[in-house]
Amino acid sequence: GLTQTTLDDVLLRRMRLPARVLVFLFGFHVLFALRQIHNAGISMAVTVTELLLLAYIVIEAAETMFLHWWLGERHGVQVPNIVRHLFLVVVYTAAVLFIVGSGTGVNIAPVIATSTVVTVVIGLALQDTLGNLFAGLAMSMDRPFKIGDWIFVDTLEGCVVHIGWRSPHLQPFTKDIVVLPNSVLGRPRVQHFS
Repeated sequence: GLTQTTLDDVLLRRMRLPARVLVFLFGFHVLFALRQIHNAGISMAVTVTELLLLAYIVIEAAETMFLHWWLGERHGVQVPNIVRHLFLVVVYTAAVLFIVGSGTGVNIAPVIATSTVVTVVIGLALQDTLGNLFAGLAMSMDRPFKIGDWIFVDTLEGCVVHIGWRSPHLQPFTKDIVVLPNSVLGRPRVQHFS
């Protein structure tokens, strides 16, 4: 409460449980070393878990400091949640693959090759959805309209009642709700009456 920023509060809230578990695992590791218990399976599992928790703490701390504090509080830039989540998925996936591969000695090249094929198949199957998603990202950065604005698209005029990543919702004079996909909304001319 004494600081001008919420960075310390957010860091404490996010790091409290993982830090406690990490300290517990370090204690477990030291106990095994002092008792000279040599079980390769348990030792490897504890080491990999420690590294995963350490990676989680580092990634969460970096994300909190960069996105929440530096961009959000200091510069007033609000990063869309979808961008933040996509970035975190990529970073966490890379960290988990690296830690599990190096900690267990498992060759992760086949996993990466399989995930590449799966990614291509999913990308082709979700082509329209991904088009709407990226059009929504572009619209959220450009912000051509906001909730409550009256717009005219093609032959439809209405009030914007919801803006989502996939589609905004318009309410015309008939009080119906019309859902326009972002990819469709990005193509025609949009007249903004507000």
